[in-house]
Amino acid sequence: MNLKTKFFDEIQCAKEDLIHFIYGLPGFQDYHDFVIINEDDESPIYFMQSVDEKNLCFLITSPYSVVDQYTIELSDEVVDNLKIEQEDDVAIYTILNTHSKNNQITANMICPLIVNTKNHLAGQGMINNTHYQLRQSVCST
Repeated sequence: MNLKTKFFDEIQCAKEDLIHFIYGLPGFQDYHDFVIINEDDESPIYFMQSVDEKNLCFLITSPYSVVDQYTIELSDEVVDNLKIEQEDDVAIYTILNTHSKNNQITANMICPLIVNTKNHLAGQGMINNTHYQLRQSVCST
């Protein structure tokens, strides 16, 4: 299928590349289907592009590239909702934010994106680990 994107004009993607957020994302509940674009195999940053809205695209990365030894325990509710059968079927991402006020890039380490790579169901969870921050500094530009 052809997909119009915010940063890459139009791209080709297969239906099996889509991920479906069961409840949408906070603030974006009307958007459920996204594709993760990896522009450069060397880069730890990915683009999570909405299928339905060209201008809705999130920068995401693996939380493991931000914090060493990042740990997360999924609730039974998340496991059930995403129909997770094996730990190996889970990919975890964090949304990156840019702050023009202080030229900083932060990662939301408390509300990771959880993707079942087997069935492509996804959700945004919330963890109760006080070691992580909602706006974990990644770098300053």
